[in-house]
Amino acid sequence: MPRLIPSLALSAAAAMFVAALSPRASAEGQETHGVYQTQFENESVTAYVYLSESSPVRFTHQGLRTHVVTRQPTTPGGFRVSRGGDETHSAENLCAIASDFLRVEFKTDAAGAAAPFYRDTRPLGTAAKTTTDVRFTNGQMRITRVAIPAGQMAEIATTANAQALLIALGVATMAADGTALPLQVGQERWVASSRRKRLANVGASQIELLRIDVLTSAAVLEPAMAQQLAPSSVPEAVPPAVSLPPALDRVLRDYERAWRDGNGPGLAALFTDDGFAAQSGSPVRQGRAAIAQGITRPGGALQLTAYAFSVSDTLGYIVGGYRYPQSTGPGGRFVLALRMGAEGRWLIAADLDNSGPRP
Repeated sequence: MPRLIPSLALSAAAAMFVAALSPRASAEGQETHGVYQTQFENESVTAYVYLSESSPVRFTHQGLRTHVVTRQPTTPGGFRVSRGGDETHSAENLCAIASDFLRVEFKTDAAGAAAPFYRDTRPLGTAAKTTTDVRFTNGQMRITRVAIPAGQMAEIATTANAQALLIALGVATMAADGTALPLQVGQERWVASSRRKRLANVGASQIELLRIDVLTSAAVLEPAMAQQLAPSSVPEAVPPAVSLPPALDRVLRDYERAWRDGNGPGLAALFTDDGFAAQSGSPVRQGRAAIAQGITRPGGALQLTAYAFSVSDTLGYIVGGYRYPQSTGPGGRFVLALRMGAEGRWLIAADLDNSGPRP
């Protein structure tokens, strides 16, 4: 499994990141390959804006085991809205077409809206006059397509309680307040609250913009939750490692080997027939067949360290931590509940982990 990389974290009202995956490219995140680059940030629902046709892209979400999602080919100018959240993933372009997309995140008040999911792949097409069409709205945001034919103008007005992000879906030459404003695909402009701008299309062809209105202010956390999420000034103390008896140590070493090799059946063989595997952000898997499907490709140099253990007759447990050679911070934590198998080998009855605090 590639190194753990924290999800794109925000501190204010909106932020936008651009990603570019070359054909058949693989990337582990903005910190290693420069695939994710911050384009815009000011003050988590997430909106993806697709800037090009693309091949399928495989996202491998990482914890103690792999959870893989393949994004299907995209349409230029399409967008998707989904519930955001902290995540650690690698991205791999599977075919020969580059994939360019923007990821927009919000840390604004959700206004009681349920976790949204919406996909739009229908640009406005050729328009005889400036045209707007609201495609998605809830209490937190409104997303509108705006088409401005050559030689025409659009007025962008925001209220006292809203701000707007404009994203160009094509190359254009605009003028705002008499100033030329050349735009490339994916380029953005922020319109603060209580503003009114006139954008004139002075180019030779129609331009389509995606307008995202941010309708609520920055989210306010309850004091207890704010304290819980605030970064600690004192690094987490990692418990000292303990040596395991050979029979228990074998469980960890076999787990590392199966994970490194992407050997799903080999990993599942370490569990009891009715064993459970539960990791942060992934569905609970029960039984060897389901657990074997949890890893389908080499997972990297997983390192498991024991902090404590105990055995009594045919039952036992191991408490420990996991990390990778390139990990930062204290890493994740795990608990293995063990049961003695019929052949006298310790098997995993339940495997629980969480990714630990942010570094």
